[in-house]
Formats: sequence, C-alpha cells, structure tokens
Amino acid sequence: MSAPSVHLAIDLGATSGRVIAGSLTEGKLALDILNRFPNGPVQERGYYRWPFEGILNGIREGLKKAGGLYGDRIAGVGADTWGVDYGWVDEQGTLLDTPVAYRDPRTDGMMEKVFEKI
Repeated sequence: MSAPSVHLAIDLGATSGRVIAGSLTEGKLALDILNRFPNGPVQERGYYRWPFEGILNGIREGLKKAGGLYGDRIAGVGADTWGVDYGWVDEQGTLLDTPVAYRDPRTDGMMEKVFEKI
C-alpha cells in the first residue's frame, strides 16, 4: 500500500500564519503544522501594514519543510486569507509598497459613510 497523498494549506490569519499538511488514511484526517509564524500588522510610515517579507518567508519555510518531509506525495496547495487587503504591483509583478492592513484606523467610520449614501 502506498503512502497517502498530502495536501498543503497556507492559512493567513489576523495574528499568525501557518503552513499545514493534511492527509487521509483509512478515513481519518491527519494534520501536521509545519510552520507557524507571526502575522500581525506593524506600524510603518503612519499605517498598520502587513509584514509582507516575513509572511513570505514563513510560507517558504513551511513549503520547504513540506518538500523535505513529503516530496512527491504533495498533491496540492491551497491558501486562505481574509481577502480584504491588496497590494499594488507593477508590470513585472513587483510589489510597489507594503500592503496596508484592513485593521488600519484609516477605515474607521467608513461603514457609516456608506450607509449614509445607500
């Protein structure tokens, strides 16, 4: 019997990120947290921003560990984020500035302003 395939999950939460390996054996799900890293916004140039390089390094470290442990058993990779932040990139795909976090106070009171208009 061959070893089960492994699926990797990259989960970026509001305060931490992690890379997790999951496999199914005899109907039982096994999870292995390969890397957990801080992901809280940091004050930078007047805004709360995501520590983008740290996030990328945490993901890379987890994927590298997964490659060493599971090799060609890795069948897929998925990512989960809040999905409310963004970064501007140029024509070459280079990030132009560190993304500002959705928790930055610049958005305080915006929902009320929207509701005033609709």
